[in-house]
Amino acid sequence: MSPVWLDERAGDLRVIANSTPVELRVALEGSADVLAEAAFAALVARIDDEARRVGPREVVLDICGLEFMNSSCFKSVISWLLAVRRLPAESRYTMRLRVDANVYWQRRSLTALAFFGGDAVVIDQV
Repeated sequence: MSPVWLDERAGDLRVIANSTPVELRVALEGSADVLAEAAFAALVARIDDEARRVGPREVVLDICGLEFMNSSCFKSVISWLLAVRRLPAESRYTMRLRVDANVYWQRRSLTALAFFGGDAVVIDQV
């Protein structure tokens, strides 16, 4: 895997990302709660900027290590998905959402999020 280009904390949330020309991988750990809202929205924007710069076929958002995500952080992810759908076809990338199949809120919430991403979203339950 390529070197980490992003490793930041916001409250109890840790975001770690690395990228290759084929894939950008983002792992969320901890809690995306009220203390992380503003930083999380800014991080989502940075990740999208990196994806547009690198041009990967896929962005993997791994939330298996996430204990909680509040509605404002979900809104940031939904806005990101909608922005990806609006990109020209040649610039669009697939969003692969990795969830822990044993964590009910992850399964349920990410399935709902996939609705906003349409065919540009794939969900992996691990």
